[in-house]
Amino acid sequence: MKRFTFSGKQDPRRGLTLIELVLVLVILSLLATVAIEMVEPQVDQTRFETTQRTVANVQRAIFDREQLTDGTSTHSGFLVDMGRLPQARADVADAT
Repeated sequence: MKRFTFSGKQDPRRGLTLIELVLVLVILSLLATVAIEMVEPQVDQTRFETTQRTVANVQRAIFDREQLTDGTSTHSGFLVDMGRLPQARADVADAT
């Protein structure tokens, strides 16, 4: 369908109809949803691995044991240094 101006000449500006714009938005929404669904398990796995590393680091800070080349092991960490396990923050707040 040709668009004409008041002078009778063909209008060089062609635009999109509202239906075409809505259709484009629906397609983009579907593509975004599929992309998010594909990436979400990877994000969950990364969070899980980060949590595992954090727990291992805390455990190593409390109960560190190192195997030496002669077969003996040395113990270090909070337990060896302080002679007790660390207190939880709630325990510290109740004690004071």
